[in-house]
Amino acid sequence: MNKQTDIATFNETAHRDQLSVPLADLTLSPLNPRQNVSEEDIASMADSIRTISLIQPLGAHLTDGRYEIVVGGRRLRALKRLAGESLESQYAPIIVAKDEAEARAWAAAENIARIALHPADEVNAYAQMAESGADMEMIASAFGVTKRHVAGRMKLAQLPALILDALRADDITLDVAAAYAICTDPERITQTYQLLSGTHAGANPDAIKRRLMQDRASGEHRLARFVGRARYEEAGGTITEDLFGEDLYFDDPALLTELAEARLAAECVSIESEGWKWVEGDFDTLDWTAMQRFGRTYPESVILEEAEEDRYHALLEKIEDGEATPEDEAAFADLEAQLAVETYTDEQKVHAGVFVAVTHNGTLQVTRGLVRPEDRAEAAKAGVCATPHGNTQKNKPQGPYSAALMRDMAAIRTCAVQTALLQKPELALDLLTFALSEWVMVDHLPVGVTGKEANGMPEQDDGLTVDERLTAAEYRTPLHGADAAEAFVAFRAKSRKQRNAILTETVAKLVSVGLALKASNPLAELIATLCEADIRKVWTPTTSFLDRLKSAQLDDVLSDITGAPVSRSFAKSSKRDKVARLHALFNNPVDQRGLAPEAKARLAAWVPEGMQIAPAAPKQTAKNAA
Repeated sequence: MNKQTDIATFNETAHRDQLSVPLADLTLSPLNPRQNVSEEDIASMADSIRTISLIQPLGAHLTDGRYEIVVGGRRLRALKRLAGESLESQYAPIIVAKDEAEARAWAAAENIARIALHPADEVNAYAQMAESGADMEMIASAFGVTKRHVAGRMKLAQLPALILDALRADDITLDVAAAYAICTDPERITQTYQLLSGTHAGANPDAIKRRLMQDRASGEHRLARFVGRARYEEAGGTITEDLFGEDLYFDDPALLTELAEARLAAECVSIESEGWKWVEGDFDTLDWTAMQRFGRTYPESVILEEAEEDRYHALLEKIEDGEATPEDEAAFADLEAQLAVETYTDEQKVHAGVFVAVTHNGTLQVTRGLVRPEDRAEAAKAGVCATPHGNTQKNKPQGPYSAALMRDMAAIRTCAVQTALLQKPELALDLLTFALSEWVMVDHLPVGVTGKEANGMPEQDDGLTVDERLTAAEYRTPLHGADAAEAFVAFRAKSRKQRNAILTETVAKLVSVGLALKASNPLAELIATLCEADIRKVWTPTTSFLDRLKSAQLDDVLSDITGAPVSRSFAKSSKRDKVARLHALFNNPVDQRGLAPEAKARLAAWVPEGMQIAPAAPKQTAKNAA
């Protein structure tokens, strides 16, 4: 049965015996999916009936002696409006469905053929049909839609009433409601909606999904790509997909990390069989600074024997002259493949090693021929590595985190300072004026005045909440010639309050601060302090961050929170379990119940080493200044 068939069936039954029933005895059937109709629609229908009268009977279902309208709900409301207080004396023509199944078919076909149902009413209609025993195919056929469409709406039907009410009131869009449907925990959905309602993030489906799924790994995450869905599910991991199947999440990030570690370890073992002095694996690739610490030994290309070399040039000449046969071309390709092979000698492998990493898109990156700083002198003596020049960086202390993690931590810290600066328009103006009036070396000035915004977004961290004003690009549209002049006139026409807001937002987006380490920028640190920036207002540690710490560092995190050494059982537990425990402490109030008040305070304020921001000095009053 399709939509056209349903409509034709109703039109044919319209010729069956009609009844004339007082309007006062007619009510709207719960089978009618159009339960909410605007006053504007009712008024429009009333005008139509007043002008051309009622040209089609209403469709009713007799229930417990009452006539309930399943077809013509808007017309019923319009007729009652026209009748006013004379409902008992005013009649309407109706035809009666022979059974409930026919009534449902009428309701579906007639309504779908008219104004499209509001998504909230559509969800309710599908749910009612399902409750009455209709299967997915029957519902899809009745409404002239696909089974996939019905399945999506049925998933929306499981949302808390709070979300469906917001959808019905047009406070949120269908895309936003669908984003909430990715989660099956009503309490978490409700809390997230209450938290994000009225904010920019509350209207952003991606931001909502990130918040709801922050304890899970996105299918786009590099470890998810590295491990692969099949291997993860084989190990017992489960997947959550969004309503439209566009995004998926790995429900167990700890298992995902465990599988990634296992695969990386296996790759390292395989490479070790090549005979290298060392093989090291890490999820983070080596950045330029790290690569500078290593010496390099390079592979040797294959050298063809004299006869093969002569053959190579003869074949190349025939190909260039257009005289080569397919056999000639195949032979040339074989020789090219031989020449492309690069090999390391046993002597090179004695002094060098291999670094194995996972790239941002989940592929394996293998860098062979690296010579550690302490091995460079011996490698140079053996003639497999260039002699190191000048002072090497072998004695330079390394930070507690990987370079990639430190970059993301600095980005989070920058975002916290930018967010705080949004509330400090006078400080923003002072900073901009100072930057324009003083000659400060570029590395020591935390604000750029070139119009290029600082990158305040980490590459990977699900726990960061970004103020929409820091991501809006409405003031960064490139302008040229007359457009720039017109834009300046329009800018000056704005109120002082509007201009100050633009100034503050623009300066905030230009600010960049690093980590508070030994070589930190004093001026940047001062700005962070004066802003009274609070890292934890914009960022909460989640699995995506905790996974990137070493096991011993996770012990330190818990010790910092509790104020005591970690238990023997925690110290000996797997990294996966440690990450899960700490994620729960940071993100789930229920898991914090056993903590003392002092520990809860430390938990709420905890940030990694280097991300701390010094508190602002207390403001002096006239009394204490004296």
